[in-house]
Amino acid sequence: MTPTAQLVHEGDVEREAKRLFDKIRQPDRWDLDMCRLIAPMTLEIQRLKKERNAVVLAHSYQTPDIVYGAADFVGDSYGLSVKARDTKADVIVFSSVRFMAETAKIVNPGKKVLIPENNMGQLSLLIRGGFLVDAEGLNRVTGRPFTISEVEAKILSMVS
Repeated sequence: MTPTAQLVHEGDVEREAKRLFDKIRQPDRWDLDMCRLIAPMTLEIQRLKKERNAVVLAHSYQTPDIVYGAADFVGDSYGLSVKARDTKADVIVFSSVRFMAETAKIVNPGKKVLIPENNMGQLSLLIRGGFLVDAEGLNRVTGRPFTISEVEAKILSMVS
C-alpha cells in the first residue's frame, strides 16, 4: 500500500484484485497475488480521481496496472486527444503519452494537465516555451516506466 493510501476494507481490496485479475488475463505475469499488491493503489487512485475531478488517459501500450487499474480512457493518440478535448474533468493526467499532453493543454487551457516523463523534462520545456503554459514534469532516467505510486505521489504533491 502506498504511504498516502487510506486504509481500505480487505473485502474491497480482494474484489479489486479479482476485478484486475479478470480484466488483465495474463496469469503468468499478473497472477492474483500481484493483483492483490496493486489493488490498494488502484482503489486509492480511483478515490483521488473522484475527489479531485481528475481523468487518466493512457496510451494502449501502457502496462496492465495502468490500463485496467488507473485509466479512464485507453486508446491511440488521436482518440486520447479527443477525450482530452471533451472531458469535463478539472485535471487531466496522461500516462506516458508524451506528445499528447500539450494538445490537451491547448484545447483546455484552464485545466491542469499532468505529464509523467521518463526523461529529464524536455517535453515540459517545450510546452513552456511553445505554448507559454506552466508545465511541471515528473522526471527520471532509468529506462523503466513509472509505477502507479510514483505518479500518484507527484499528482498529490501538485494538487494538494
